[in-house]
Amino acid sequence: MTINPNKVLIIAHYPPPYGGISSHIRDVTERISSDNFIINILSFEKKFQHERLNNFLNLFRVRNKILINLLPSYVVNIKSIIKIFKKLWSIKISVLNFFSALNRSIIVNNYLRKLDINTVAIYGTETGVIIPFLKLLNPNLNICFTFYAAPIKDTNFFLKYKKFWEEVFLQSNKLSSSSKFCAQGANIILKNINVQVIDVIYVGVELDRFPIKDDTFFINKETKNILFVGRMLEEMGVKAVIEIAEKLIRLRDDVVFNIIGATGTLNDLVYNVSKNSKGKIKHKFDVSDKDLNSYMNNCDILIAPTVGSHACMGVSVKEALASGVPVVASNSGGLPEAIQNEVEGFVIPLVEGNIDILAFCEHIEILCNDDVMRLRMGKNARFKAEQKFSNQITEKKVALFYKF
Repeated sequence: MTINPNKVLIIAHYPPPYGGISSHIRDVTERISSDNFIINILSFEKKFQHERLNNFLNLFRVRNKILINLLPSYVVNIKSIIKIFKKLWSIKISVLNFFSALNRSIIVNNYLRKLDINTVAIYGTETGVIIPFLKLLNPNLNICFTFYAAPIKDTNFFLKYKKFWEEVFLQSNKLSSSSKFCAQGANIILKNINVQVIDVIYVGVELDRFPIKDDTFFINKETKNILFVGRMLEEMGVKAVIEIAEKLIRLRDDVVFNIIGATGTLNDLVYNVSKNSKGKIKHKFDVSDKDLNSYMNNCDILIAPTVGSHACMGVSVKEALASGVPVVASNSGGLPEAIQNEVEGFVIPLVEGNIDILAFCEHIEILCNDDVMRLRMGKNARFKAEQKFSNQITEKKVALFYKF
């Protein structure tokens, strides 16, 4: 059987709904699919649907469900399934996860056979549970595994099932992560792993979407627009944003806050705060790409008070850099890889795991009071985006990652 080495099956969530990783996969695959690659995407969802996205790119939305048409696959693979039970059942893994992963791996292997593909790219730490199953079903399969912050965020869970997760990492032919910070999570699973073998592939941004601001943009502005972009969740820093905004609008007449992003558990809180702010704190949920561009183009400062170890590196921060906007961010996760303190903005250390509200307010005020500093940091921000975070750079790295 002849297999095209540039045919790849990607296992990942695909938009909608939109998120940093989903949008990254959309942008990168649609571009490299016309450059010596034939890309197929398999997204586990609650429905079955096949979409032809372009001449080189297919999307299969499938359900993780045992179906009648899968029964022959169970029969054909019975020897491999017995091997799976012998090898993996004794390794600590929950019963539910075991059978869910087994079924998903059989579904994936069916598509690999049907599409004549021998390279699979798996995105998401939790999705990686299928890797040991896939390798036993298809020992010659090339597996590219991209993992994120989950081992750092939920260390106890990964240590509880450490033997199983060791198999996930060891059975992968190539490993990548979206920041140096997240790459360190591999050390929780494999103590002696050399993180240098892990490809750090940053989620890129489309620079052409964000035009460079004119030098006059930041000068003598009566109102400074301060922007937050993120899902309406506490770990994304939404409560901190509200506290920062309420403090600053009491102190200054020249600031307006915009809180925008995907819906979450704090929707009602954001709505009520906005409603009672007399137009000084505005909000918009589930913004389109076009609306996001508008917000970024009119933004003077972006804030990212992320808490804990949630962010490998926020996409909105890199979009702000591309827009030439200075950023005030926490030192959570991989954010310091994007923002160098006092160069593209300010990095505010967490205090005992919490956002330092006063420090955020102080540094936002420093930027509000200094037009030239905002201009200088904005230029540095755009330069950083061009040198490190463009989609063109990301595409080249992804293409190399997929090749065997």
